[in-house]
Amino acid sequence: SSAWPCEYDYFDDFDREPVRYISALRPHWAQFAQALDDFGLILDVMPDDAESCFQISQIQLPVTVFMMIVKSLSGKLFRHYKFRNNDFGAYGIRALIDLMD
Repeated sequence: SSAWPCEYDYFDDFDREPVRYISALRPHWAQFAQALDDFGLILDVMPDDAESCFQISQIQLPVTVFMMIVKSLSGKLFRHYKFRNNDFGAYGIRALIDLMD
């Protein structure tokens, strides 16, 4: 059994405050989203039994940044998506439903 984050439950995360969003870091979130655009190539060559997981936990992001990341995740074959304790609310739930379609 591996120690992949997909297998680890972050129950303690709910006891802590999420990291607040800092607008000066927005360009870095944009770079992160752009890097995700190319990540599908890596997923394509992973072994079939690999547990690919994408997770963002404990950080507050505005809708625009979150949706930029979700757009980059679209079409990627992650087996698990975890967005925990982020204050994403209803738009986070809708984005996850769209990713799973």
